Amino acid sequence: MRRTASPLSLILLGLGTFLLVLAPLLVWYVEPRAAVNPIDIDTTAVYRGTGSYFDTDEVATVHDKRITVTQQVRGDVADSEKSGRAVWDVTTTVDTDKSLPAADPHDALEFFANRWVTDRHTNQPVHCCGENPYFEGDAYLKFPFDVRRRSYTWWDNSLHDTVVLHYAGTGKVQGYTGYRFTGTVPPTRIGTRLVPGALVGQSSQPQVLAEEWYSNHGVELVVDQRTGRVLYAQVGPRRTLRAPLICGGPAAFRDYRVVSAGGEFAHYLRARSAFARQVGETDLLVEVCNGMPYLAPLWHHGPTVCLVNHVHSDLWKMRFGGALTPAARIGRRLEQWALTGAQHRSLLVAVSPSTAHALRAIGVERDRIRVVHNGVEEPGPLLPKASEPLFVAVGRLVEYKRIDLLLRLWERVRPTAPPASASSRPPPRSTAAGTTPPPHRPYGRHRPARTPSTPPPTGPRRPGSPPAPPNPPRATACSSPNWPSPTAPRAPPTP
Repeated sequence: MRRTASPLSLILLGLGTFLLVLAPLLVWYVEPRAAVNPIDIDTTAVYRGTGSYFDTDEVATVHDKRITVTQQVRGDVADSEKSGRAVWDVTTTVDTDKSLPAADPHDALEFFANRWVTDRHTNQPVHCCGENPYFEGDAYLKFPFDVRRRSYTWWDNSLHDTVVLHYAGTGKVQGYTGYRFTGTVPPTRIGTRLVPGALVGQSSQPQVLAEEWYSNHGVELVVDQRTGRVLYAQVGPRRTLRAPLICGGPAAFRDYRVVSAGGEFAHYLRARSAFARQVGETDLLVEVCNGMPYLAPLWHHGPTVCLVNHVHSDLWKMRFGGALTPAARIGRRLEQWALTGAQHRSLLVAVSPSTAHALRAIGVERDRIRVVHNGVEEPGPLLPKASEPLFVAVGRLVEYKRIDLLLRLWERVRPTAPPASASSRPPPRSTAAGTTPPPHRPYGRHRPARTPSTPPPTGPRRPGSPPAPPNPPRATACSSPNWPSPTAPRAPPTP
């Protein structure tokens, strides 16, 4: 008896064949298009714990206080579609009970606003679309798809660098099993901050530029293996302030770290040990050859560049005169040998063509000299032109700056102004502003300068020269101590 297939069996057979053909297509076509970082993400995660922080109201560190970290992630759909990347704007606030609820996130204990841009398939950072900061690493808010049992580099936003997280088995979070990764961050200097000196044990200083250090005693993340989504996160950050290192006396405030290796002359001898102890390896060492050399090429194994403001030459006699004349000869020869001999493999950067000419005059080859002019800040809005001419000289009030020469030449300039009765313009005036040397530093040979109350020189004038104005202008010298008093109030630098 011959059987015929029923329509239902034929339909089931065709459907099975279709599914067998479709299965490989899911791996080849569908999965790569589905396993992508979304561009329309809008999530908020809240983490709570206890910790310590500096309370500005109590001016003290308080302990075992509740701290809330809120992280909001929103995708920028327009920029994502335009670039083909996943562009996420990330806002992170760290709050205490006092700052919650915060109407303004800037009132929080800490506030970060970042933009994370990634390849939608690989999760690797892409540096475009206003990324901020410059992200690196395999993971940040999430891991790549199909997480492996290996180590990954994770971006630490407080460190502004990557941290290696090692695979540490599996962990369960609310019934879900994921891969567990752990890591630590050793104490690392991440910047500086201007704070009252009392906060870092220097109560005699009104303000100090303290070093900011960061560490993390334990990072633990549990990650979904298929999607790379972070299921659980626990961190132990610690941020502290440390007093700046000052070894040889006061130093001016800078927005970068300053290490003083000694006094006026001793720091030349201690530079090598201070560099090795406090700085270590560098990509490039810039030696400022300001008369006395550090001879860096003799003890630094990496590349060195020598910055030369000017070749001192005759200034040695002005600095060390009289009984110290032999010291002037030694200093001059040492400077010349350092620039021509010790630096013979290094480039020399001159700040002006005249300095470059002076270097060539003492024997430095032309092809080793580069001229890089000193930078200047962009000027602000110009003020209206003053009706009264004013000449200003700014510099340290030391002999080799030749302020005495300026004052003598000024007597030639003053008579060139027309008499007050014959012109509506007032006669010119001058001001010399600068700093005086510290008390322990010799000022050099002193020439008495004419005080403002001294009358102008009298005597016959040259034929044809205009008469002196009836009320000649005065030349004023303004100065301030070179080393500020530790107890004097000091304003923070303008950002």
